[in-house]
Amino acid sequence: MGQILREFAASELLAGDANEGLKHASEAERICTEMGMADLALGAKALKGRLLLALGLNNEALRETQEAMSQFRSGIELGYLIPYFHSLALAATGSIDLGDQFLELANDELQSTLTDLSEADRRSALRNVPIHRELTETWAARRPLQVVHRMAAIDTPSGRPVRTDDMVAVTWTLAAPGDEAIVDRIGRRRHRLLRLLDEADAQGGAPTIHDLADALEASPATIRRDLAALRDDGHPARTRGSRLD
Repeated sequence: MGQILREFAASELLAGDANEGLKHASEAERICTEMGMADLALGAKALKGRLLLALGLNNEALRETQEAMSQFRSGIELGYLIPYFHSLALAATGSIDLGDQFLELANDELQSTLTDLSEADRRSALRNVPIHRELTETWAARRPLQVVHRMAAIDTPSGRPVRTDDMVAVTWTLAAPGDEAIVDRIGRRRHRLLRLLDEADAQGGAPTIHDLADALEASPATIRRDLAALRDDGHPARTRGSRLD
């Protein structure tokens, strides 16, 4: 009965009847809890959060999804919906970057549930199941733009040309959805620049000013000014040959 009520609630969410859906999800959670069906109860609780979001009750929604996530574990039935609904609640309450982390987890969980399907069936499941399509489209819109850039390793001597065996591959996040929350254009570019520097340092790379200028589509002179500003704010902002910048 609890599972049927949860399915009713999910259908009512899709139909735009969030009030009725919330009643059924709440009853589903109660029944599943009483019957010891903990995984189904978690799913119903997370669904309550999604329905509360549809009603504009964002803080109440976040409380429900946070509680569901506190008991989440990988591999439970429809488990991908728990981090997905939590990501939506976080974004609705202003925690966009944290929400993106749970959105990535939700996408990973969904893809994991479909690994035993053939490629054609997997594509069909992602395209034709409404909640699957919603989740994957949301993730596609929010995922960071990343590239792999080869640069000199941190310990490469600066007094000679860089050889092929001095190079390392660094994955750079050129743009992330949260970047757009920074309205000031210069502040946004410096935020992105600092992220590139941190990512390079974490992966053992030492980018040049020209590496950074190309990645950010800015002039070397602009990058030099940005680096100076970051250093004035207390960030190391190290580049290859930074003693000469």
